[in-house]
Amino acid sequence: MRASAPSLLVLCVTVASLACDRTAPTSTGPVQADVTELGALSAQDASSMVPFKARYTFRTVPGTVEPCGTSGRNRTFVEGEGNGTHLGHFTVNLSQCGLAGGVLADGRGTFVAANGDLLHFAYTGQTTRIGTLITFVSFVTFAGGSGRFEEASGEATTLGTIDLVTGATAADWEGVLSSVGSNNP
Repeated sequence: MRASAPSLLVLCVTVASLACDRTAPTSTGPVQADVTELGALSAQDASSMVPFKARYTFRTVPGTVEPCGTSGRNRTFVEGEGNGTHLGHFTVNLSQCGLAGGVLADGRGTFVAANGDLLHFAYTGQTTRIGTLITFVSFVTFAGGSGRFEEASGEATTLGTIDLVTGATAADWEGVLSSVGSNNP
């Protein structure tokens, strides 16, 4: 019996989600879009998935003081710009709680595409510091937006670096995205 490509994608996503370490904190509170109702990708969603890639540079910016639960730490705010598939040249605003052990929790953000459409996302992740270099990996869930991303869903992994000496930053995203307009030119 031969499996269809959408079925294989759903199987891969299911296996990957079950293999994840569930010890990292996650948020159940509201994000800019409600990600608690996304659930697993259905075969119909998987059939409309398209590749998503983005690269951007970023910097930490001042934001309103927002405590990170009972950790005694405050949310970190970041902004950046870059280029991505389905976005063109974009800006991005995001924030997260940096917790003990390098854990990134309750991450949330929004891409603003070249045409002004918004793509919302939530994430968790992990940072590692070696000397003057910080590396991070984040696991992202897309959660709607506006325009062509109004009902977008999907997932991505982000790999990034921060050079504490030069201040150079970079983040690369790779994943899949489903949106009403994703297959339109």
